[in-house]
Amino acid sequence: MHIKVCNNSQLGIHNNFTTIIYNFSIFSRDKWLADDGMMFPDRATLYITAIEDRQYKDDKINWWDDVYGFDMSCIKKVALQEPLVDVVDRNQVVANSCLLKEIDIRTCTKADIPFDSPFTLKFKRNDYCQVCKLFFLIQSVRCLNGIFRDGSEGEAHLNVCESRINIRTSLNSRSSN
Repeated sequence: MHIKVCNNSQLGIHNNFTTIIYNFSIFSRDKWLADDGMMFPDRATLYITAIEDRQYKDDKINWWDDVYGFDMSCIKKVALQEPLVDVVDRNQVVANSCLLKEIDIRTCTKADIPFDSPFTLKFKRNDYCQVCKLFFLIQSVRCLNGIFRDGSEGEAHLNVCESRINIRTSLNSRSSN
């Protein structure tokens, strides 16, 4: 049995390219979508930017150095490696957004998902940077009006598709760098 429309509503809620795009979207497309069928959304674009969030880092990461008098810094190392899906306030963004990867979900394969992407962030102001933020622009470009979900800092109500990646040492950002 093949279907004419495949709605992948989970895209944009999570920020794990491999799991979400491959395990759900590509698998569903290959198994059930008719050759002339349509997928919604059909394009995912991944971006990166930098944010200042010293308060979060102190509360959730540096806290492990002294947990009620106990040195639990071994957990801090693990916490630094784990991305966190969370909302980021647009006022915390200290750099431009750089395109990392564009995926046409209608035609991509599993081999398209792992990737390397060089990028350069330009800082907007003098501040500190503790976290890199990854976010998706999720689109249904085959629709009449090109419906999309935007995870960028300008769309605070849709920031469900952001992931924070902690930086071990805070960077001192300058607007000219």
